[in-house]
Amino acid sequence: MTSAEKAAEAKGALTIAQSKIAAKDAVGAIRLFYEASGLYKTAFDESRAEGKTNLEFLNLAKSAFEKGQRLENLITTPPIQIAPRVTPTTGGNAGSDMPLYSPKPMAIDANSPNTIFLENVKGLAPQKRTIKIAIADLLAARESGQTREVGVLLYGPPGTGKTMLARAIAAECARGAGGNSTVYFFNLEATEIKNPYVGMTIKNLKNCFDEARKSGEGGASVLFFDELDALTSTQADAKHDTEVSKILQIELDGLKERGSIIPVGATNRPFNLPFELLREGRFGTPIFIPPPDLEARVAIFEQLITKETSDYFSYGGVDLQHLGKLTDGYSGADIKGVIRAVVRAKTGNLIQDIDKKSIYDIKEDLVKLRAAKRQITAADFETAVTSHRSTLPIWYTQVKTALQLAPKEVRQYFSDLVAVVEAQTPGSISSSPPPPAYVSHGVGADMPADDVLQRAILEKRDEVTKGG
Repeated sequence: MTSAEKAAEAKGALTIAQSKIAAKDAVGAIRLFYEASGLYKTAFDESRAEGKTNLEFLNLAKSAFEKGQRLENLITTPPIQIAPRVTPTTGGNAGSDMPLYSPKPMAIDANSPNTIFLENVKGLAPQKRTIKIAIADLLAARESGQTREVGVLLYGPPGTGKTMLARAIAAECARGAGGNSTVYFFNLEATEIKNPYVGMTIKNLKNCFDEARKSGEGGASVLFFDELDALTSTQADAKHDTEVSKILQIELDGLKERGSIIPVGATNRPFNLPFELLREGRFGTPIFIPPPDLEARVAIFEQLITKETSDYFSYGGVDLQHLGKLTDGYSGADIKGVIRAVVRAKTGNLIQDIDKKSIYDIKEDLVKLRAAKRQITAADFETAVTSHRSTLPIWYTQVKTALQLAPKEVRQYFSDLVAVVEAQTPGSISSSPPPPAYVSHGVGADMPADDVLQRAILEKRDEVTKGG
């Protein structure tokens, strides 16, 4: 099929998408916007192969993708009230009288039985090997009076243990120090650093590095940026996010300038990061964290099943290998959701006349159930796995669509991510973006049917429209 034919097909999809909006079929419209985006991208690729590159097709692909995103955000996210950008009455900068965000560091005790080291993280042997070499090289250089610019980027699907790995990196640093110095772990979230007042986000970011320098004077500080793309995204407020990205780059440049700070970033969408952050010395060690394999899933069940169920139940005779096989394609967070779904379903079934009781009465029944310690069976878990679906197919769909628009260089840099996403079979990938029920309530046994979901979506859109 020629580029012109592909473009015509894309144009037809856009026309149908507009009719879907008129018919109040928001989910159908979103799916068609994304489909049109992919078709226009294919038309662009075909035009290059034909020797007559048509940039208009690429622009139309981006436009269709943005329309889909805007509609998706409209029906899944309620309006957010942003504090106004105010100007003080007496000099200074906007927000200058506001307190800075001061992260609270956690001192890592390498001798504590609760400290998680890399060997406690199941699976991920190549990834852990890369981390160990990078940290060991850093410590060896210090002993020789040299410096190393080490920055790690953990990227991959949500719920695969990136935060736990970041803590394990801090623990490895503490163990390497041998008790002669203290290592601090700073868990930084973009929502805490970002501030609607002009200039405050940059001040908060600088203060994070200042606090890390002070704490790490006698040892080291691991600065963990969770959801790094949310802090430096290139898609929202481009001018503001560019400024934040530049300040972050300045702070990251040079160990002599930033002291004994090891930056670790985590993201589910690395292709949204400014490429300047990916160079060596910043977040120049990219490590893909895939969904857990069978061995890791079994280990996750083994670690969590008692912790998450022991309040009410005991379990025995449950084949963890069987559960691991049932949850192929699940993240660690999804597996935790399965276990909690078992508890909710089992306790709900054991309480009589639950619809007629108040929350307080149900709480009293739950207190009695805690003492009874009923048995959980394999059948309970099989039922929960059937109803509590993995959230990763939704992520695969969104990432696959975004990667279609990403430059070739981005796809090559994050080739591990591309390989995993492209390997998903059509049957395992959701055919449309996630409806609000996935976003707001999680996918569980009470997930409504498609027609109920559709009504919920339309009602949410109407609420947002009226509220605006």
